[in-house]
Amino acid sequence: MKKWRQYCALFVLVIFLLLTPNVWAQTPSPTPAPPATVPVIFDGQELFQIPPSSSLTAEERARLVVSRLEKIANNEEIPILVTQRDGKTQTSLRVGEQVVVTISDEDAERLGKSRTELTQQYEKIITKALEDYRRSRSPERIIRGVIYAVLATVGWFIFYELMRFIFGRTVRKLETKQEQEFPRLNFFNFDLFSPAKTKQITLRVLRRTHWLIGLIAFYFYLAFVFRQFVWTQRFGISLINYVLETLLSVWQALVNYLPNLINIAVTVVIVYYTLQFLRFIANRMQSGELQIPGFYADWIQPTFRLIAFFIIALAFMIVVPFLPGFQSPAFQGVSIFIGLVVSLGSTETVTNIVAGIILIYSRAFQIGNIVKIREVMGMVEEKSLLITRIRTPRNEIITLPNSMVLNSSITNFSTASQNSPDRPLFLNTTVTMGYDVVWQKVYQLLIEAARRTKGILSEPAPFVWQTALNDYTVSYNLNAATDQPQLIPFIYSELHQHIQDCFNEAGVEIMSPSFTAIRDGNHTTIPSEYLPKDYQAPGMRISPLNRLFPNRSEDS
Repeated sequence: MKKWRQYCALFVLVIFLLLTPNVWAQTPSPTPAPPATVPVIFDGQELFQIPPSSSLTAEERARLVVSRLEKIANNEEIPILVTQRDGKTQTSLRVGEQVVVTISDEDAERLGKSRTELTQQYEKIITKALEDYRRSRSPERIIRGVIYAVLATVGWFIFYELMRFIFGRTVRKLETKQEQEFPRLNFFNFDLFSPAKTKQITLRVLRRTHWLIGLIAFYFYLAFVFRQFVWTQRFGISLINYVLETLLSVWQALVNYLPNLINIAVTVVIVYYTLQFLRFIANRMQSGELQIPGFYADWIQPTFRLIAFFIIALAFMIVVPFLPGFQSPAFQGVSIFIGLVVSLGSTETVTNIVAGIILIYSRAFQIGNIVKIREVMGMVEEKSLLITRIRTPRNEIITLPNSMVLNSSITNFSTASQNSPDRPLFLNTTVTMGYDVVWQKVYQLLIEAARRTKGILSEPAPFVWQTALNDYTVSYNLNAATDQPQLIPFIYSELHQHIQDCFNEAGVEIMSPSFTAIRDGNHTTIPSEYLPKDYQAPGMRISPLNRLFPNRSEDS
C-alpha cells in the first residue's frame, strides 16, 4: 500500500512538471532602471519633477527639496520671497538665504526646456506652495474649520433626527394597516410573497433604509469635517475621491455593459411572451376550447412545464455568455465545479425525472386513482417528475421514487370503472372446502355472502369458479363486482365476515386453508352461537366385527 502511494505521488509530480515547462526555463528578471525623474511632493501635492544630478540621485534631490521647503514654511519669520541667483551653468532658487533648489543646464535639457523657462516655472510653483502651506495653518483658517465642523455636526444630527421621525412615523402607520391591504407579489403566476410577507418585508426595508441613509450621511459628514483641517485634509479628500471613483467605475462598467444588457433584456422579453403564449394555449386546452385529437387532458400541464423548462434552459445558455465576468477564470472554474457536482450527484434524480415523464405519458394512473404498487395500496395524492405519493386506507402518506414505480407492477383499480362503466371492477377471494360438501351448496352460500356485502353490485351478479381440485379440498373462487374501488379493503373485510356467517348458519365447516381431524369424538369447528343449545360432541363409534370383516364367520 505504501509503494502504491509513492508511485501515485511520483506520477502526480511528473504530470505537474510536464504541464509547467516554465519551471525549467525561468530567466532572471532584469533589474529595473532608475527612473529619469522623481516628483517633489510637498504638503500632499506634487510640485514638479526633478531629475538626478551628477552627485545625487533623483530621490535624494526630491527629499532634500521637500525638507528645505518644510523648514522655510514652518518659520514664520522668513518672508515668502523667491529669488534667483544665476551662475554659469546653473541657477539657484532661494528664499531668504536658504537655497531651495538648484537648476542646471543638464536638468533643463532632460526636462526639454530652457534653464530660464524652468527657473520661472519652479519659482511660481514654490511661491504658491509656501503661501498655501502657511495659509492653511493660519489661526483664521483653523477657526473657520472649527465653525464649519460644528455646523456640519449640528446639521447631521438634525438630518438624522428628521429621517428618524419620518421613517418612524411611516413604519407606525404601516403597522396599523391590515395585511389584506398589502399587495400579493407574483412572478410568472407564481406567488413570491403573500400579503403578510409583503407587509413584513416592507417594514424591514424601511427600518434598514433609515439606518443606511444615516450611515451614508455620516460618511459624507466625516469627509467634510476632515477637509476643513490641513492635518486631515488629505484623508477627507481620499474619502470623497473613493466614492467618486467607485461611482465613476460603476457607471463606466454599466455603459460598457449596456450592449450585453440589451441582449439579455431582449432575450428575457422574448422568453416571457413565449411562455405567456404557451400558457394561453394550455389554458384554452384545459377549458376545452381547444382540442387536439389524441392529446389527453392530463398531458396539458406536464407538457407545458417541460416545454417551459427547455425554453428557459435555452435562454439561460444564450444569456450566460453576456453575464459580467463570464470570461474570467474564476467564473469558468466555478461553472466547471458546479457542473461536476451536478453530474455526479444527479444520476438518481435524472433517472426519477425520466421515469416520471414516462409515467405521465403512459397514463398508468392519475391523481385520485386507487392503485397498488408492490405492497403499497391506496389513493394517488401527488404525481410529479420525481416522486409519487400514495395515501393508504390507514391515512398514511407513502412517498415512492418514480424509478421504483416504473420498475414495479402497477395495479390500477379505478381505470375499469372510470373508462368502462358497463365493465366494473371484480373483487375475488378463494375458499377451500372438503369433498364431502356439495359444490352447489358452496356456490349458494358464497353468492349469498356477496349479496349481503355493501359495495357489491347486484348486476353483474356475483359468480363462483372452481379453480382447483386439491388432494383434500376444492378451491372455490368468489367473484363480485364493485364500483367503489376506494373501499376495497373494507369491502373485503365485510365480505369475509359474511362468508363465515353464511357457512356457520348453514352448518358447513370451512376447512381453509387446511384442517385435519378425526371427526368421531371431536367438537365441530362451527362457533357455539350457531349450534343448538343441547349440542354435544359425538362419541366414538365402534362397528361390529362382521361389518369390519364381512367374510369371517361367528365361530371363527
